[in-house]
Amino acid sequence: MRRFYLVLSGLLMLSLLSVSSPVFAQNPPVPNFAFQFEIPGISEPKFPSVAGFDRQIHVVTNSGRRDLVYLTKQDTAQVFSPLQVIGRAQGTPDYSPGAVATGVDGTVHVAWINGPERTIYYTQKPLGGVFGPIRTAYVSRIFPANLHMNVASDGGIFIGWREVDAPIHVVRSGDNGINWSSAYRLGASTALGAPTIARGLQGQIAVAYAAGFADGLRIFAAFWNGNGFDAQLVSPFDGDYADPGATFAPDGQLYLLWRGIENSPNSGIWLGTYQGGTQWQINRLTDRVNSISISNIFADTRGNLHAAWIADFNRTQHLFYSIRPRGGVFGNPLMVPSPGGSIFNGRIATTLGDGQAFTHTVHEVFGGSGLAVNYALVSANIAQDVNASPVIEGGAPIARFDTTSKLVQVRFDNIQGTPVEMRWRWDASLDAANDDSGGWQPFANPALIEVPERIINALACAPVTLYTQVRGDDGSVSPVQSDEIILDGAIDASVYVGNPYGGNKAPIFTALSGLPTLADDGRGGASKGHPAYTRAPLVYLELRGLNDCSQLHSVAIGRDANSLGAPTELTNERFANVVAYPGTMSQGANALVVRVTDKVGNLLDYPATMFYDTVKPVLASSTAESLTATVDLSATIVTSLTVRDVAVTDNLYPGRGFWGVWVANSRTPVASPATSSALNWIPIEVPGGASNFDVPGWSLANGLEVSAVSPGDYYIYLRFLDGAGNATDGVISTMITVETITQPKVHLPLIRR
Repeated sequence: MRRFYLVLSGLLMLSLLSVSSPVFAQNPPVPNFAFQFEIPGISEPKFPSVAGFDRQIHVVTNSGRRDLVYLTKQDTAQVFSPLQVIGRAQGTPDYSPGAVATGVDGTVHVAWINGPERTIYYTQKPLGGVFGPIRTAYVSRIFPANLHMNVASDGGIFIGWREVDAPIHVVRSGDNGINWSSAYRLGASTALGAPTIARGLQGQIAVAYAAGFADGLRIFAAFWNGNGFDAQLVSPFDGDYADPGATFAPDGQLYLLWRGIENSPNSGIWLGTYQGGTQWQINRLTDRVNSISISNIFADTRGNLHAAWIADFNRTQHLFYSIRPRGGVFGNPLMVPSPGGSIFNGRIATTLGDGQAFTHTVHEVFGGSGLAVNYALVSANIAQDVNASPVIEGGAPIARFDTTSKLVQVRFDNIQGTPVEMRWRWDASLDAANDDSGGWQPFANPALIEVPERIINALACAPVTLYTQVRGDDGSVSPVQSDEIILDGAIDASVYVGNPYGGNKAPIFTALSGLPTLADDGRGGASKGHPAYTRAPLVYLELRGLNDCSQLHSVAIGRDANSLGAPTELTNERFANVVAYPGTMSQGANALVVRVTDKVGNLLDYPATMFYDTVKPVLASSTAESLTATVDLSATIVTSLTVRDVAVTDNLYPGRGFWGVWVANSRTPVASPATSSALNWIPIEVPGGASNFDVPGWSLANGLEVSAVSPGDYYIYLRFLDGAGNATDGVISTMITVETITQPKVHLPLIRR
């Protein structure tokens, strides 16, 4: 036989090999032959190619020494679409083959050689679209042959071929085939047969090929490193091997399948499993058998391996097929009936559907009247892929979140296979290196999953997403699934509890039935006071939502959290009214709790203290000059009141004993101002803690009819108020004479148009 030599370079590494005997299972899944037929309308083809995406398959081949044609069909259909000519593939068919591959997005990529032009062309068809412009990928100075292609998960397009009496060449495009790299040469010696380019789901690309080395024909694998290829020897030294296929499983494991040269001790089919570094596990898949052409291997999206090869049986060539279920071993091969002629140069693709794997093979067939393309379909039942869809808190769009436990309940629906482990991540992509679960955890349904601090700290009435994966009892990993929810972990509300006679009240009260009457309990008093005081067993309650995520739902009050009354449902997240104190009020401090809930069940208790005071303060001492009034000369209707030398005592209000004053005007002296019904008393808060103070801006018109406001004498009476609005019986007074009434003036800016 011809001798092959391969010069070792920095890109070539000798691998360490371990070899074992055939690896067929005793009780494998049984594949089924579905049907086969010769594809009509194709003549003199060489090296037909097939690829699949979802449940659609795509075939390209040269035909009639003239054209490259494309056809497609649904995976179980028994007829292809009409032939579509894509480009010119002239000359000897051996040197004008085509290749097809599908990208992860379903785009169909096609490359072919025009032998007389020594040129490799490329085009593509997006999913559901039509083929775009034809572009030149490479022009050879030698003679290109034996083409193969694939598309990386990152979109990089790789085309590989053999140059006659030269190594395997590969070009790459990173911009959808518009521009192409210079050719990468794999090794430095003559290659034999076509390369096979395999892609992984994490951007991996590997090229399997046969080339001469150490006085024999060996199998090599070359790994794409981002800038070029690193090649290493795969097959043993004790024989000659050829025509490798290659595939990456979903978990990133690389497999090679090749044949031993016919009529040799190592004839038959061999399986290489990459162990990392330069380590390969080599298994003999069949005993000695004469096999020809490419040995195909394909990993489907569920991790099942499909192997197909052509071999002699009783002097007739047959297609053989074997499946290795995910986590299992290869079963005894199925022999497909002969199509009635010699078959060569097959390629395969696999699609999944209806609980089955469908493996599609296209190969040349020679029946005596010339070459044609034969299509064969085999199927096998496969294990259901593991999967589970997370549903947070029963599928509610928004849910209460306990910020103490930090847990949410997640159930899993649409469970497939047998999940035994799970992992998760919040609001970020989930992969083997990034999760919030601390790696794989035992699968539970339902499960309590913790929300991390970074998510809790950023909660803002917006959905957060939980990404999950489950792992099956066979080691398979599901696709990443997700669910989203708004987590509402707090009440967002403004709550005010205050003096029912105070002035800090809403302009519109909530309409309620059975409300207590806001009235003095026979003692009289002012319409203002300190917010924390009341002279009746009533409180003013006001609350409103502050963009609470789920909206406020109800309010209840009680002396404490264990004695709450019936809740009142809110309208428009608002409440404002005077309500009875729950229970009996005692003189002095009385505790109160207001509980607010929202629509997802969050609750928050607002504690308050109300001072119940029905005892009037006492004017203990004063003088005839304790109250004086000074007219404002710019507006004589306005005076400034000055209070000096008074002493007030009160049973509850601290310090000076009063919160403010009650002031009234009269045009005539009043003998008993504390009991007179003729006076209109106006409450005024006196800030600070001093007993000597001023009341600026007091109008002599306060409390009087308009007709009573005229020059003359004005009598001003003043009483002292505690926090609850109780007034002293003692009164201080003064008289002021105003000769001319002038009103305050407001100066506005002059505007000219």
